[in-house]
Amino acid sequence: MPEFNLEQFIITADRIRRKAIEEGRLTDNPSIQVLRQLVAKQPGVRQTIYGNFIAESEPTSRSAMFTKNSVDNRFGQEEQELLSQCETALDKERLISIDRIVGNKSSNITVRLIVRSALPMLLMVGGTSLYLPRERLKSQPIKYCFSLMKPSRQIRPNHYQRKT
Repeated sequence: MPEFNLEQFIITADRIRRKAIEEGRLTDNPSIQVLRQLVAKQPGVRQTIYGNFIAESEPTSRSAMFTKNSVDNRFGQEEQELLSQCETALDKERLISIDRIVGNKSSNITVRLIVRSALPMLLMVGGTSLYLPRERLKSQPIKYCFSLMKPSRQIRPNHYQRKT
């Protein structure tokens, strides 16, 4: 198999986003107030006395045994299949997309986060390390992040026990 082109991740994310725009399924760069309203409506999410949101979850997606990178691993057919699965999984989903500057306010690094509309809490993560762009992004390079996590139907407190 020919060498895997890492640009395929960006091309796929662009295609998913463009199709969602064309079909009216994308909420593009909602305000912080709108994001907070969306998060507050999620089942199992509570607001603290400090105005933050909390929800118990099981972070299995961060497990090292499921993580690969293009430096230590050769990408190929498996990643191509993953990208096809991404397009299929997100083909009819309502999506939310936000652009943010990473690092400090004058940084040239911009990320575009795309998630299912059922997971708006993922867009609230980042705190002070993610800044709103000063103006609408036109030519600045964008790095993509998108989530394929399935929203759980119900957040169940203590539904798993830490193994000791």
